[in-house]
Amino acid sequence: RGSLILFTMSAFIPLSVKEQLAELVAFLGSLSEGVSAKGSALLDSDDFAGAFRLLVAQLPVLFKHEKSAEGVLNSLARLTQQVGADNVDSLVSEYAQALASKDSTTHGDVRMRSLANLFNSLDAASHNRYVVYTQIVHLAAISGQMALILPQLDQLDRWLGVWSASLAEQRTLYRAVHEALKAANLAAPAQQYLIKLLRTYNGCPAADLQSVEADSLAALAYALAARTDFNLFVLAKLDAIAQLKGKPLYAAFEAFVSADYTAYLAAVKQDPKMFESLGFSESAANRRVRLMVLANMCSQQSELSFADIAKAIEVDEADVEPWIIDVVRADLVEAKVDELEKKVIIVRATQSKFTGQDWESLKTTLLDWQTNIASVQQTLDQVKLRVSQS
Repeated sequence: RGSLILFTMSAFIPLSVKEQLAELVAFLGSLSEGVSAKGSALLDSDDFAGAFRLLVAQLPVLFKHEKSAEGVLNSLARLTQQVGADNVDSLVSEYAQALASKDSTTHGDVRMRSLANLFNSLDAASHNRYVVYTQIVHLAAISGQMALILPQLDQLDRWLGVWSASLAEQRTLYRAVHEALKAANLAAPAQQYLIKLLRTYNGCPAADLQSVEADSLAALAYALAARTDFNLFVLAKLDAIAQLKGKPLYAAFEAFVSADYTAYLAAVKQDPKMFESLGFSESAANRRVRLMVLANMCSQQSELSFADIAKAIEVDEADVEPWIIDVVRADLVEAKVDELEKKVIIVRATQSKFTGQDWESLKTTLLDWQTNIASVQQTLDQVKLRVSQS
C-alpha cells in the first residue's frame, strides 16, 4: 500500500501530470479493486480528465483510510488546474461537489481544508471561486462547521461582484447561506441572508415574485415574532414582501409598523394559526406589537398615565409597570415611573413609524442645518481673509 509520504513528496518533486495521476492510480488501486486497470488504460490513452474523474469517484473508499486522505486530496486539488485548460471548470466543479457530498459523512475537517486550498489556489477573480465557495457552504452545513465561514460572510457581497456571479448564481448562494445558517440555529444571520435573497427580486415580474412567496412569508413571520430589534422598515422596501398585501400576515405587519394593536388583533382573527404554521409564536408577535404601540405613544407625549397605556395595549392597569420595564429594556424608551401618580415620564423614545410628513420635517431640519453650516463657513472665510491681510 502507498503512504502519505508519497503524496507529500509530490508537492516538492516536479512530476508531470501523467506521473502524478499514475501515482494516485497506483495508491487508490491498492484500496479499490479495478481502479489500477481502468486508470492505467485511461493514462495509456492520455485521457487525463477521465483518470482524474476515476480517482474522484474513489473518495468514499479513501475516507476509510485516515492517514492517507489529506495527502491524496491535496494532490487532487492541484491536479484540477493541471489536467488541461479545457477541463479546469468542469474538474474544479466535480471535485468540489465530491468533497461536499452528503454521501461522505467522515473527514469533514480534512475535506474543508482541501476545499479551502482549492479556493485559495484559484485566481481572486475566477468564477470558479464561486463554484468552490458554494460547496464550502454546503460542506460547512452538513459537517457542523459553520463557525469556520461566519467571519467570511461580510465579504460575500463584494466577492459576488468580483466573481461576476449572475443573478441566478447570487440567489443560489444567498439561499445556500440562509439555509446553512438556519440549520445551524443561527436565526438572525439566516434572516439577513433571506432578506438579501428577497432583495434580488425587486423590480421583477409577478411570476418571479410568486416563486418566493413562501420565503417572503417566512421572513415576515420571523421579523414580527422572533427578531430582537424593532426596525422592520427594510421589509417594506421589498417587492417580495409587498406582494403579500391582502394576506393576514401582511396586515399584521402593517399594524406592527403603524403601532396599531387593534388592527393587529383584527389581522390575527382572520388567520389565528398564521404564525404557528410558519414555525413561530403568535404570543411573541403579540408582545412585540404591544411594545411598539407603547413606544409610539411615548414618542408622541412627555407623560402617559397607566390608564391610557392599559387601554392602548389592552392589559389591566395593574399590569402596566412590567410593560414599561420591558419597553425600556428593549431600548425603545427611556422613562421614569411615578408610582404614586400612576404615570410615566418620558425622557426619550424611539419613533416607531415614519410618515411622509416626518420625512418632510427631517428634510426641513437638514436644510436648516446646511444653511447654518454654510453661514458659519462664510464667516470663518471672512475672518481668515482679514487675518491674512493684517
